[in-house]
Amino acid sequence: MGEKFLKALSPDKKNSHNSRGKKKLHPLTGKIKETDVVEQAKIYQNGGADAISVLTEEIYFGGSKDDLYKVAKSINLPVLRKDFIIFEDEIYETKRLGASSILLISEALENDHLGEFIKIAQSINLEPLVESFSEEGMEKIIKLKNQPKIVGINSRNLHSLEVDLNRIKEIYKKFKKFLETKLVVAESGIKTKEDILSIAKEGITRFLIGETLMKSTNPEVTIKEFKSAI
Repeated sequence: MGEKFLKALSPDKKNSHNSRGKKKLHPLTGKIKETDVVEQAKIYQNGGADAISVLTEEIYFGGSKDDLYKVAKSINLPVLRKDFIIFEDEIYETKRLGASSILLISEALENDHLGEFIKIAQSINLEPLVESFSEEGMEKIIKLKNQPKIVGINSRNLHSLEVDLNRIKEIYKKFKKFLETKLVVAESGIKTKEDILSIAKEGITRFLIGETLMKSTNPEVTIKEFKSAI
């Protein structure tokens, strides 16, 4: 399963470098719209998404583990679990729910826990997407003995919830030598083809997009338009 997620984001997949997020809620805007999660995931799949992310955090984002389980069973794409993972048991739970990948947030975990969680996830073929929204968080990833293969840069500061796409570019530039050895995913705040082009110019060609697709009146077309930009 983890290999499936890696393959979906691999650079040898022509014109197919985007991880598309499936969101029900957004921390700033609240509920976006009522949706059948399985049907929405199928629309993304038809649009050419390479992977689907499913929120399972219930309190702030309104996600559910059942959403993840149903989506993973219903589509052929690899599925990423998006949540604030802080316990080891949640990694094994993610595997049981059928996910191919799990989000680990650098700033949310101590060094020892982050490295150990990466090791555990990889040992059960659950390739983690390790995310950071700060230079300090990225430095923590660099120092890890157990290295992730996929690294995300989030434009949203999870402390203030402020979104700044320049954050992605700045972090990538500062740590470019390290990040060039990884599969890098740009996350949050991506709304237009121009946003994608601006980030792609820096060398990042994988995007996790949630709110924009949930607000789109035709997400299948939106995905195709975004993919045509790179």
